Amino acid sequence: MQEPFVNNIKFKGEPCVKMNVGKYSCVIAPRIGGNCLRLYDCENMIELVNFDNKIPMKWIRYPSILCGMPAMLFPNRLEDGIIKSSDASYEFPVNEKNLNNYIHGFIHSRRYHIVSSGVNADRKTAKLVLEYNYDENDPFYDYFPVRFDVKIIYTLTEEGLLFNFKIKNLSDVMLPVGVGNHTSMRAPFVKRGKKKNMRIQMPVTRRVELNDRFLPTGKFLPVTDYEKQYVDGTMSPVFHEIDSEMYEIGTMTTPLGKEIHGLVVTDIKHGKSIVYEVDDLYKYFVMWNCGGEASFFCPEPISWMINAPNVDLPDEITGYRELAPGEIFEAWQKLYTEITQGTN
Repeated sequence: MQEPFVNNIKFKGEPCVKMNVGKYSCVIAPRIGGNCLRLYDCENMIELVNFDNKIPMKWIRYPSILCGMPAMLFPNRLEDGIIKSSDASYEFPVNEKNLNNYIHGFIHSRRYHIVSSGVNADRKTAKLVLEYNYDENDPFYDYFPVRFDVKIIYTLTEEGLLFNFKIKNLSDVMLPVGVGNHTSMRAPFVKRGKKKNMRIQMPVTRRVELNDRFLPTGKFLPVTDYEKQYVDGTMSPVFHEIDSEMYEIGTMTTPLGKEIHGLVVTDIKHGKSIVYEVDDLYKYFVMWNCGGEASFFCPEPISWMINAPNVDLPDEITGYRELAPGEIFEAWQKLYTEITQGTN
C-alpha cells in the first residue's frame, strides 16, 4: 500500500487531480463538473465507477453523465421545465424534447476551481475541495436568477471515498434544492470478471409509479416478484432493460455485516462487492442501464422524487426542500469495496 498522496496530473489532456490512499486510487476532473472519473481498488482490481481507458475524453466531456459520478442539481426530470418555489416560478429550456421535460440540471457541466488539496499522513487521508460559484456570469442565470455556491469535497481514506456535497443560497430569494448523482458503474467491474456474475442488492420499500413521460403519477406501487430480486440480491443489472425505474429505499446489510442506506453490487464468482452507501437524505434511487447491453449501468441516488416541485404530495414524501437566504444544504455518499470468500 502506498503512502497517501495528491498529485495534479493530465488525463487524456484534461487537468485532473489524482489521490491515492491505501488500496484506493481516484482521478477527479475539476473542469468537468468536479466529476470523479475513476475510483479503483488496486489490491482487488475493482473499478468502483464506470472507467475505461479506451474511452476518448470528448465522450467523457459530452454528455459527461456516463462516466464516474457526476453531481446534479435538479436531478432527472422536470415537467415542461417548470419549478415553482414558494416565492417564484422558473421555466427552464426543454432539453428532452420528445417528452417535453427538462432533464439533469446543469452543474455537472461547469468548471469547478480547486479550493484546497492535501494529505494527512498520520490519519492516512487525502482531501480535495472544489467550488463553483453560480451567479449572473453563468449562461443559465437568465432562466434561474438565484445565486448559490456549491462545494464538492472528496475525502479518500483506507475505508474508501467519501463524497460531500454542499450548497449555500447566496441570493435574497428561496432556493429550491434537489440533488443527486448520475453514478455510472462498470459492467463487469472486476478484472477478468463477467457480466453474467453480477448481482445488485437494494432495499426497495416501494416503487414510484411513472407515466409515459417518466414522471411520477403520485402513486406508489407495492414490491412485486420483480422488485424482490433487488431486495434479495438476485437482480442482474444488465442483460435486460432497466429504464428509469424509481424506488424508495430503506436499509440493508452488506456482505460483511454493515447496516447501510444504499445498495451493493457483487461479482458472485469472485466474492467481490462494491458498497454504495448514501446519506438518509437520498430518499430514492433511479435505475437505468441504457438498454441492458452496454458496458455500464447507472444507480442514481436522488434527494427528491423526480419532478418533486410539481408532484402533488407532501414535501416529506417527495423530498422537496427550499433554502432560505444564507442557508446551507449538505449530503454525503460513500463508495468502498468488501471482499468475501469466493472462487477466484
